[in-house]
Amino acid sequence: MSFDAHAEDYQRLKLRLAQTLNSATPTEVQQAYDDFDKQFVQSRDAIPQTDNDRAFNLVARAATLIDRQLPFSEEQRAREIIDRAHGLLAEAVSLDPHNADAHRMIAASEQPGFDAFYQWLDAGEAQVREQCHKQRVHAGDDLPKPLHELAEHLTMRPYFRWLATMTSQAVICGRNREALRLCAKSLEADPLDMGDVRCTAAIAFAKLEDSNGFAALEQSFAATPRNGGGPNAWLSIGRMALAYKQFDFETAKSELQHVITTYPHAAATFIRQHELPDGVFARLPVAPCSEDELIVALSEATVLLQEGREQGARGPFGLWLAETATEMAPSREATEIAQAQQQAEERFRLLSDLANNQGNSNKNDSGEGNDSSRKPKGGVQ
Repeated sequence: MSFDAHAEDYQRLKLRLAQTLNSATPTEVQQAYDDFDKQFVQSRDAIPQTDNDRAFNLVARAATLIDRQLPFSEEQRAREIIDRAHGLLAEAVSLDPHNADAHRMIAASEQPGFDAFYQWLDAGEAQVREQCHKQRVHAGDDLPKPLHELAEHLTMRPYFRWLATMTSQAVICGRNREALRLCAKSLEADPLDMGDVRCTAAIAFAKLEDSNGFAALEQSFAATPRNGGGPNAWLSIGRMALAYKQFDFETAKSELQHVITTYPHAAATFIRQHELPDGVFARLPVAPCSEDELIVALSEATVLLQEGREQGARGPFGLWLAETATEMAPSREATEIAQAQQQAEERFRLLSDLANNQGNSNKNDSGEGNDSSRKPKGGVQ
């Protein structure tokens, strides 16, 4: 599921068109919709829209720059992308001062650390909820019921994204019980869980070693499936982490084997354990049961993989995953596994060196060095 900024931009303008067609004949309505699709692709700016619509389009464009292009750019190109994204978000705020997405994306880079960003989000949550509810009142005016419901839902999505970001940041900051409270609050507001906060909750339950809570979460997915009820990488990682912590290695291995069989290139993914920048607009939309889904889920589970680690190294669970995945990897993937091992060794050696250098620096520094003092991942920094 998750949120797709450009799909949402399309929906907003199509609803704006629908509000102008109340007195049109069926033929005129069909022609207007047919023309809209062509115009949206070829000359979007010529479509009738409000300043709020224009601001959201700027946010969508910034999201593409930050979440899709920036992580894979060389340094010089990255600076250009950052400057461009800054400009788009600043313009969005000037057009729509209440654009919660733009303010949140800017704050992701301006706040000095994870904890500061979480506190900033917490301080603004009630105001964002109030603004979205206020916009919702007249969002569906002059629209038939199905479109009326969509219009109302669209006005609430910035709030859903705000809560989803808060939930994720709470886990990063070690506020796992707070993350679960926020998950419940988000599901109350959006029972369909478009923000996939239950995926974040899976990590929080595993961190807390709460088997009963995790089992209830699994039942929630059974009642309201995600992506058609297929495999869920976040649940699989949570199951393995819980089993490992309970010394139930047979169950952990069984789940790992299932994931390796189900997801493409899973063994190499478990060996590399890449930590990716968080999606700043929202969790990156990925195809169900894809390699990308597993990569994103494993990155978000870094708090589990590195729990109890020595400086810069894997934690016990992360080390077990990498070693066991190596043993279980299909023989046809031998070359890929060897490459993944080499890449992981180089990465974790670099992390160890950086951690050691930071540790030596901290000895001569009066400040406290901890996770909450780091800059939040992602954002236009």
